[in-house]
Amino acid sequence: MNRWGTRSFVASGFALIAVAYGLARFAYGLFLPALAAELGLGPTEAGWIGSGAFAAYCVATAAAALLCVRIGARRTLLLAGAVAAVGMAGIAASQDAAMLAVSVTFAGLSPGLASPPLALAVSERIEPVQQGAANTLINSGTSAGVVLSGPVALVLAEAWREAYWLFALLSFGVTVWLCYSMPPVAAAKGRAEPKPFREYMRHRVLMPVLLTSALMGVSSTAIWTFGGAILSDHAGWTDTRIAGVWIVIGASGVAGAAAGPLIRRFGLNEVHRASLAAIACSILLLSIPGGGLIWGFGSAVLFGAAYIMMTGVILVWGVEAVPEYPAFGLGAGFLSIAAGQVAGAPVFGYLYESAGVVPALLTFSALACLPMAIKRV
Repeated sequence: MNRWGTRSFVASGFALIAVAYGLARFAYGLFLPALAAELGLGPTEAGWIGSGAFAAYCVATAAAALLCVRIGARRTLLLAGAVAAVGMAGIAASQDAAMLAVSVTFAGLSPGLASPPLALAVSERIEPVQQGAANTLINSGTSAGVVLSGPVALVLAEAWREAYWLFALLSFGVTVWLCYSMPPVAAAKGRAEPKPFREYMRHRVLMPVLLTSALMGVSSTAIWTFGGAILSDHAGWTDTRIAGVWIVIGASGVAGAAAGPLIRRFGLNEVHRASLAAIACSILLLSIPGGGLIWGFGSAVLFGAAYIMMTGVILVWGVEAVPEYPAFGLGAGFLSIAAGQVAGAPVFGYLYESAGVVPALLTFSALACLPMAIKRV
């Protein structure tokens, strides 16, 4: 692939991750106060709906590895874009909690379908020495999507339906772009199908990445799913300030693109521990009484940078753990993040509703610290 083709491919991959993760998956937390007010959602119900997107992600990630073999990376990526568009159109049209739950879950399939084929395409189309940088740059597209959702929320305020119609249109546009920028031959013809998951689990090297990913996923739901609701209900923040927090989270997440170079410089274990410590601190800051601007936006800066950095770490770690099948290695780590988020969202919602926001935040901050004891074998 020539230099222009490589740049176009990486840029379109970045854009797909932006709409699939930043909009289809994580914008739910930003618009949750408005969604809950109009559709009558309580914290526990909102948590279960949010966990549906994470559960769908698990299913899609597992399926994507096989789809890469059966229909090729290009078609799998186009499917991811189409699913994001349809799912967010469904959210925009939702008239009750049931339709919202189905639409949020369907939209949640898109990021799971996107990441594994992108890792496969990078491994096939980009020089090995550039693959780590390309993967972490594409992965940081989540930040761009989160940044975009903030200004949209500022402009549209309570008009969450119009916001999701706009997101659906953007997803359609990115899918069209992929038609032209994705290499025409991205199928894995002749590649052996991935082994069953239990075969990879026998390799001790994969266990640390799965445990770290799961615990990080659990803790992250405190902000991704409930950050907006906490700032609205606990701190009394306006929709404008909450949208500003989302912009800061996304802008700070651009630092995640540096995961590859930082891992080469300091080592994977050191980067992953520093990232987890920052996630724990970001959750802890939200529990400070008063909910001042310094604490709220400080939490956003730490969480945005650390979360995207940590997903970059898991991406590199998973690919290195299963070098013979990078799409599976990445997919296993990201699937484990989502599995943790499936469990974390309803548990946090229950703690929030039954024990209060501060005990819930302290518990999830502690959970973020646990995987700091895990290291690459």
